[in-house]
This record gives sequence, structure tokens and C-alpha cells, in this order.
Amino acid sequence: MGRMSQWVLHRAKVLGMPTAGALADESGIAIETVHAMLEADSLQHIGRSARAYLARALKVSVRDLESLDAGGAKWIAVTHHVDLDRHAPKTARSRSAAMPAAVPCPAGRGVPILGRVMKGGAVEHFDDWTPLDGRRLRVRYAGVPDCFALELKTNAPPHQKGTFLAFQIIAPADLQAGDLALLTRSDASAETRLCRIEQIEASTLRLLPPANTQSTLPPVALCDILRAARIIGAHT
Repeated sequence: MGRMSQWVLHRAKVLGMPTAGALADESGIAIETVHAMLEADSLQHIGRSARAYLARALKVSVRDLESLDAGGAKWIAVTHHVDLDRHAPKTARSRSAAMPAAVPCPAGRGVPILGRVMKGGAVEHFDDWTPLDGRRLRVRYAGVPDCFALELKTNAPPHQKGTFLAFQIIAPADLQAGDLALLTRSDASAETRLCRIEQIEASTLRLLPPANTQSTLPPVALCDILRAARIIGAHT
């Protein structure tokens, strides 16, 4: 077993995750993805979103993890912690009936802006975001401690480019037809996209293609959605 895999398993055990399966459960990425990374002793075939979720579970930054993978760091000390657990995705939280309200708050205390939505709905995460100096909205949402925001770099009707969308993690089964929602599929890439749900039939989602495209999207089974989030606010 190589140095990278040794460190990952050692760090996971220190943090109370004794097996690869436990690490997969805590990070929210597919067990196949964890096994592939350990067997290859490399992040080479792991998508950017999956790297971010893995780093959060191991309490390091993606930059730390990639430096270790590239050989820039030989080992990351147990005492080194970047705790982003409060903002890590969770899938078990049920959708509440009422939409939470935004409450103004001081700088440095608001909703973290963790990435941006690009053309086609693809999400790019800010891998170097930290609680100390990461960008935030000047609002918080009472009762939604894991709320996070993404900046739109393209139009996503009815929201315009430049808008910051606030999201609440929900169980995939709580998605509703008509929602503009974040979906992360349970494949090796763990790619996250902003999608419009056209309808839900027999536990299958039908998605509308991105605006101004002629493409069609295949249906997606709810069981293949790793995590989901709904929009609870828009800020400019």
C-alpha cells in the first residue's frame, strides 16, 4: 500500500472511521470511489467534487490532499485540522414544509459561498475555502446550520447571472417536480449539477436540459442520487 493510501486510512481511523466503508459513509461518496482511490494510491481518477467531500471528512483542505498526492507533502500531521464538518453535505435531513427566512448577520458569520454554477449547471467548488477567510453572504438562515451558497456564473431562470443562491440539503426523496435543485449522482465522479426537475414518475426523475440547448437528458433513478439540495433564497 502506498503512502497516500496509508495516510488516508490512518487519518480515517484517528477520526473514528475504521474502514473504507465508514469513510465512504462519512464523506458521502461512493464506496467504489474510495476503493479505486486506495487501490490506485492516487486522486487521479477522483472528480473535483469527490475530492472536496473526501477532504472535508478527513478534516483537511483539498489543497492539502492534492499536495500529499503529488508528493509535495510526505505526510499530514494528526494535529493539522481544517474542520468543515458544519458545511459538509448530509442526505438524511428531511425537507421542512416552511421556507426558512434569511436573517441579516455580521460579516464573517453568514452563509458560506462554497462554489459557483457554470454553463450547463456544472458546479465548481472553491477548494481553498476556509471558515477563517472564505467568502460569505451577509445573511444566515435560522434552523439551517448547514446552509451554503453558490454564485451563478450563467443565467438559471428565473435567476440571473451574478446571483448568489442559498441551498438547504434535503433527502433526494423530498425533491419535487418543478424544483431547480442541486443533484449529485452516486457515480465515480460524484459530479454536482444544478438541474430543473420536470417530473417524478415511479421514483425516477425527468430533468429538463439547460436553457438554450437542444439536448435531452436521460431519466435518473432516485436511488442514483447521492445528495440533493433545494434553493431557499437568492441574493444579489
